Amino acid sequence: MIFLRVLLCSLILSFTATSLGQTDTLTGIPKLRELINQKQIADAKKELASQIANFKATEKFDTLPYYVEFVGSYTLANNNWDLALAQAEAFVDTLISYNNAGISKQALKELAWIYDETGKPDKAYQTVREALTYARKEKNVKGSTVADITYNLGYYSGAMGEYQQAKDHYLDALKLVNANPNPDQIFLQQIYNSLGGVMWMQGKMDSCNYYFKQSVIALKKTDSSAMNRYFRPGLLKMNMAVVSNVLGKNNEAIQFSEEAINNFNTYVRISKDEQRKNAAKGHTMVAIDNLGVFYNTIGEFSRAEDLIIYALEQKKRNKTHDDPNVIISQIILAQAKMNTRKLEEAAQLLDKSIDQLNNTSGVQDNWRAAAYSTRAKIFEENKQFEEAAIYYKKAETMYRIEKQGDFNNDVLTEFATMALFYAKRGNESKAIELGKEAYEYTKRSVWKNTLQAQINTLSLAEVYFELGDFEQAIKYSDEAIDFRLHSAEKAKSVQDSVLAQFSKPRAYLIKAKALYEKNKPLSETELTELLNLLNNGIAILEQRKTVIKTYDDISKLISSNEELFNFAKKIRLDHYLQTEQKQSLDEILSLHESAIYSRIRARLNLRQDIQYANIPKSVIEREQLLKNNLSNSLKSETPDGIDQFFNATQNWNQFIDSLRTTYPKYYDIRYKNIETSLTSIQQSLPKNTSAIRYLFVDSKLYAIVLDKIQKTLIPLDFNAIENSLPTIHNNPFSIQKMGPELYKLYDVLWKPLEEHIKHTNVIIIPDGALYNLSFEMLTHKPIETWGDLAESSLLGRYTISYNFSLLLLNSDTTSTTYAHNYVAFAPEFTSEMKNEYQLAVTDSVQLDKTYLTLLPQPFTSEIAKKYATVFNGDAFLNKNASKQFFMKNSGEHKIIHIGTHAESNNVMPELSRLIFAKSVSNDTLLNNNSLYTYEIYNQNLTSELAILTACDTGKPTYQAGEGMISLAHAFRYAGSKSILTSLWQIDEQSSAQIVSAFYDYLKEGKAKDEALRLAKLDYLATANGRTAAPSYWAGLVLIGDTTAIEIDSDSVSWGWYLTVGLLVIALSIIFFLLRKK
Repeated sequence: MIFLRVLLCSLILSFTATSLGQTDTLTGIPKLRELINQKQIADAKKELASQIANFKATEKFDTLPYYVEFVGSYTLANNNWDLALAQAEAFVDTLISYNNAGISKQALKELAWIYDETGKPDKAYQTVREALTYARKEKNVKGSTVADITYNLGYYSGAMGEYQQAKDHYLDALKLVNANPNPDQIFLQQIYNSLGGVMWMQGKMDSCNYYFKQSVIALKKTDSSAMNRYFRPGLLKMNMAVVSNVLGKNNEAIQFSEEAINNFNTYVRISKDEQRKNAAKGHTMVAIDNLGVFYNTIGEFSRAEDLIIYALEQKKRNKTHDDPNVIISQIILAQAKMNTRKLEEAAQLLDKSIDQLNNTSGVQDNWRAAAYSTRAKIFEENKQFEEAAIYYKKAETMYRIEKQGDFNNDVLTEFATMALFYAKRGNESKAIELGKEAYEYTKRSVWKNTLQAQINTLSLAEVYFELGDFEQAIKYSDEAIDFRLHSAEKAKSVQDSVLAQFSKPRAYLIKAKALYEKNKPLSETELTELLNLLNNGIAILEQRKTVIKTYDDISKLISSNEELFNFAKKIRLDHYLQTEQKQSLDEILSLHESAIYSRIRARLNLRQDIQYANIPKSVIEREQLLKNNLSNSLKSETPDGIDQFFNATQNWNQFIDSLRTTYPKYYDIRYKNIETSLTSIQQSLPKNTSAIRYLFVDSKLYAIVLDKIQKTLIPLDFNAIENSLPTIHNNPFSIQKMGPELYKLYDVLWKPLEEHIKHTNVIIIPDGALYNLSFEMLTHKPIETWGDLAESSLLGRYTISYNFSLLLLNSDTTSTTYAHNYVAFAPEFTSEMKNEYQLAVTDSVQLDKTYLTLLPQPFTSEIAKKYATVFNGDAFLNKNASKQFFMKNSGEHKIIHIGTHAESNNVMPELSRLIFAKSVSNDTLLNNNSLYTYEIYNQNLTSELAILTACDTGKPTYQAGEGMISLAHAFRYAGSKSILTSLWQIDEQSSAQIVSAFYDYLKEGKAKDEALRLAKLDYLATANGRTAAPSYWAGLVLIGDTTAIEIDSDSVSWGWYLTVGLLVIALSIIFFLLRKK
């Protein structure tokens, strides 16, 4: 949340930085601008000195203030801001000594701009206040008017974070301008633009839109100068981007930002005004920062990070290292790196920024607080709790200094976060002090009976729960559940009540947990009552999915889902252990599977650019429109706002009903309630197959073993192996370290189940950290060499496949007719391809550095070519293996071999991707070479098997398996019955060897899971030394359907038969002709 908000504050400041004075036509200044533009610095300095000397000699002192800009020029001071500022200050002192109000006014106004450029907005504001005093004394006004200076007071107020003060100044300026019968349209456009930004800051979206529309109207009445064609429209588009983002129109926000950047770049290219060019460059960097925020909003964290890094590097070229703009960008970048889970890099940036903040006074205290608070969160994540406490205290101190007891919702939320931290660390007095302070503050004045009051009530309940005071936790959670909002505007109150309802699931959860801890052990009746509480919360969460707008919304929704579902599973488990009712076991699984699909659906709801195969675009657009209407109806300031919400809700429900009947497959994957029946799953299991569903309940691990006849729940001791998983991932080639751990994993995860596993064919559905584990490498006894794996591992005893949900074991098994056997795509990523790409890129900000680091894949390319011949299929190689060729040619093949790099993204799973060759011949498609998970839903990948062996699982310890789940889910929707993929990056040569043997066994008619097992055993039979280690082979896994693939032998040999047939005919003709002779 802070990430988005802080950037937008910075953006608003830049929205208003447009009042630079009237167009300058004074003799001599155009020449100076031209010399500077041509980088003739020495000549420019001489010309400046000459012109100033001439005006002084002829006593034309009223012209001299317009030269403050050049005396304080960064360029003419040899790129030294300290020197530039010192020269400007001395020059202005000289001008003030002339005792002329008009000269002093203009000189001070120009000096204020230089103060702002050097990161001193407070000094700039004071200087303009002084200029206003002179302006009011001026009798014959020349240059800047009182309205101009009043407007600039608004800008510098905003730069200091005084937004209400900024608004007052802007409104004063607006009155002064409108008092003129023929108001200056350029000036009006600037004021309206700035007021729109202020209204955005105050959350008044209707007023915000009004002022932006007025700004557009005024802009249309101006001339076609470069300022009006490029600079000012760029600022306006920056504003419109923010509004679009707030309204959930994220793609539109990105488009507006890109247009703003192009406008500013064009202005910089054609303008000769150094000050305005510098301003445009600064706005460009802010626009790029902001573009990063919009990518962050939709969860594209890596793209956001890249953009912010680029903007920061550009700022460093034109600013000093301790310039506030540079420091703020470093803080923003640190927050971006937290989202990409680069905590160490984020910490280094924050430490550097905090050191700089300690030596400068030009940065607002809220940034200092943000730096301390963000650093504290990193310490907390790294379990450095003493350091976290120190930095939370520093953040608290800065918030108190800045706000002086007048806290906004950001600070109240931060205090709640700190209170919970102290509660978890057992610091009871500090936790209650902060929690109660925020709670009681919201009982007074403007926050009374508001949504923020409910949030802080709930936070206090959570603090008491963590402290073990369950009575107080129940008391305050009840208060949050029964919370009633009150407002002077009745309609607004009802709308807020709808939003308040969305905050209640956590209140139900805290109350249920407090009751459980207070009264345990609970009776069957008491457990049922707790389930009713939790079901109330789950029902509300289902409603929330329709108003998701940002990644932050998704994070909160998924977090709430997970905690509610997990605790509900715990209560169901207690109920099952008490009663042994099989229905309770079904309900546990329903909750577990629902949580998986809820995460997938919640993330898909965020994307506006997703399409689904066989679903008309008009249906998707209608769906998005109705969602937007539903969400935006809660933000309306009009009296009939609640009627809009009720109408939007009715329209949405009708639309969902229509999907259920018209597009059932789409409805099932997006909206259908998840219900699991173990009985039906058992009936649909393949013959002679056992299934194992691992699941975590309240951090404890269980396994359900089932086949067609029996089902059994077995508790497992996960604590005994929790450290074994990172050990085997961090020491892949050490038999001394891995050997004992593989046996320990077997002893905990498999041995307790073995008597219930009646078949050698096993389907495993993992959970949590187990998604990164290949069960085949577990050994039933300790091993001393890698050569022992073939006999001692589960690979030698069982044929294992995987799935991500029990629900998929109850799938449609209808046979499919395919047009072709095989198609392969193998970019190979040669040095030549990368060099061609680098030559094609014209803008460094667009350079895809990741593409240049991709390892070549020669063995994969050879496999693709070989089996295209064996299976009489097609192979698209090197630059022909592009995303566009894949989308056009991949479907309706029994086997789709995707021999390219892939990333399984656990941080933002729908951004897991397949990386294809760059289309260097097409500028518009140059960087469109990644096929993301959310795009796969719109592809026809109908196949028996998709092979994707070069997959990087990203960060295996964070949200383990989420990327793999989403990728498998998308491939399944697109028509692939199964996927052969990798749990980690596997050596390309060993992978190619295994896949080759796998294909040969498929050709013999082996089932897919058995073919993979035999291929791995063949590999181990020839592997020597460390190449037999599991990291070379065990990561390849089959997900989904395991049945054999009937390769069409006619199609395999059709070309051969045709050739032979033609040859026989030709020989017969020749023989006939010879005989005739």
